[in-house]
Amino acid sequence: MPLISLSSISFDYGRIPILRDVDLSLEPGERAAIVGRNGVGKTTIFRILTGDLRADLGSVDRPRRLRVAYLRQDLSLAGDRGLFESVRSTQGEAVDLETELEDLVARLEATPERAEHEALVHRYGELQNRFEALEGYTLDARVGAVLHGLGFRESDFHRSITTLSGGEQRVAALASVLLQKADLLLLDEPTNHLDLSAIEWLEGHLLQEKSAILMVSHDRAFLDRLTQTTWHLKDARIRRYSGNYSKYEKLREERERLDTIAWQRQQDEIARLKDYIARNIAGQKTKQAQSRRKILDKIVPIEKPSDERTMNLRLEHARAGGRTVLQAENLSKAFGEKKLFDKLDLHIGRGERIGLIGPNGAGKSTLIGILMGRVESDTGHIKFGKDVDPGFFDQHLDMVSDANTVEEEFRRLDPQMTEGHCRTQLARFGFFSDDLDKKVHQLSGGERNRLSLLKLVYQQSNFLVLDEPTNHLDIPATESLEEALDAYGGTLIIVSHDRVFLDRIADRVIRIEGGTVTDYPGTFSEFRVHEAKSLQTPVSSPQPQVARLQSPAPNRSRVERWSKNRLARRKRELASLEKSLATAAADKQDIEDRLAEGGLDESTLRDLAWRHADLVETVARREARWEKWAMELESQEFLDES
Repeated sequence: MPLISLSSISFDYGRIPILRDVDLSLEPGERAAIVGRNGVGKTTIFRILTGDLRADLGSVDRPRRLRVAYLRQDLSLAGDRGLFESVRSTQGEAVDLETELEDLVARLEATPERAEHEALVHRYGELQNRFEALEGYTLDARVGAVLHGLGFRESDFHRSITTLSGGEQRVAALASVLLQKADLLLLDEPTNHLDLSAIEWLEGHLLQEKSAILMVSHDRAFLDRLTQTTWHLKDARIRRYSGNYSKYEKLREERERLDTIAWQRQQDEIARLKDYIARNIAGQKTKQAQSRRKILDKIVPIEKPSDERTMNLRLEHARAGGRTVLQAENLSKAFGEKKLFDKLDLHIGRGERIGLIGPNGAGKSTLIGILMGRVESDTGHIKFGKDVDPGFFDQHLDMVSDANTVEEEFRRLDPQMTEGHCRTQLARFGFFSDDLDKKVHQLSGGERNRLSLLKLVYQQSNFLVLDEPTNHLDIPATESLEEALDAYGGTLIIVSHDRVFLDRIADRVIRIEGGTVTDYPGTFSEFRVHEAKSLQTPVSSPQPQVARLQSPAPNRSRVERWSKNRLARRKRELASLEKSLATAAADKQDIEDRLAEGGLDESTLRDLAWRHADLVETVARREARWEKWAMELESQEFLDES
């Protein structure tokens, strides 16, 4: 039975359709995600689930006593208490019970041995049992562990909430949500403002959670590790996919390919009918033309599949520049007693693609500020190579002015550009006629980011320094940026906590941590493997591999030996699974052959397309099960040989 569900939900903002006939359900303990472009309605679904927003149509089915903890994008803690006390105070019932228990102790000490005393003892026992069930006696330890895991230091615990940055306040709010004993966690962009170590701690924490989790995130590695179900929201409608983000992407691409084929074939059929009608309506074949018109009138139009990409990004540079892009020698920087780096030498050659990583506050932004001449170093000097044209993307988005409109801000780069050229360039980044007169301060974080990137692209720099360029970008926009950077011929330094993004772009990794700089000549994944080997600890891959129909090497440590009956039963199950997998694969191929032949009516075409999409998912699911069972059997065979 679902823990919570939406049935036939529809919702509009004014005349803009946001949700249409949305069905969504979540089982107890299930970890799921909603993905889709910024602004499509993901947060709207969260607000409907919590009751903050009432749908125009449809129903929400949820138990009356369902405990929901909701991390909103704008959530922050109120008051001026210290960080630790602020987070602790949000743990509602446990904190209230603690106060009541302390009050009962005082009353018991002041009450003589009589009936009232016995009643107080009984009440104390009841409250104590409930307090223990809520793990109240370990509350302080749990608060400290979560704050540490999310990147706070012991010295931060007594800092007033009012002295924390906006990002730190958001992380404190995340801590308060994680500590609640909820049946359902709704997490809207939980990795915002977290560094890599905190993101990986959060992944481990959520994997141990017993609560059901529904999340919105633009971190693909985060989704890959956590999610069992992916809901894709597009064009006001939602579709369910089994599996994590990587599996969802594969299935979605196939389904959208078939949707496009179905739409194109219908367009071809409509064009053929219209052509026949136009040529024969007034001739000898009038009746046949009228018959074709009736067929045309009965066709239910298939909606053209839309593209989720908001940016058409192409990075160019005007000139190649010299072989040495930048030479830095003896750089040092400290703030008070905190040393960020000392006597740092750095050589950057033409075409290098550097990923700059490290914990929040380690000095990444300070270092690139020094390299770009925006921050003064304590020691050392920097020299740019010949014909180097640097371009800088600031994570604080200070490249754009709040006072200007979108069009005015872009025109600052070239006041002489024609209106047509200006509008074409803005449209490439998802800014159309309705957006041009918006003031920059009215833009969302994602829109402001896109405008900053457009200005950077227009300058045609051959050396780009990008500080958290994927902040505020949805996944389609991030993928557009990845493709553009992948094809870019210039030199790159990128600061990012996005593991998939780093792994695709960087071929050299520089890490700043604890005053030490590590320079590794390889990709981000290779760097992680190198670090794991040096520490002799396992590390999770940033990009899980898609399962293939072959048995991987079994993990032979701590394998339980099966009984003969269990072993025989699993062999029979595997043989049966192989047959069902072959049948599903054959059915899938048969549908593909029929689709390739053409000549199908619109209803048959749509039915085949949907059946094919279901079979793609079925084959993938059975392949994954085959792989798991084959690995188990191989482990048992190894034990028999030992």
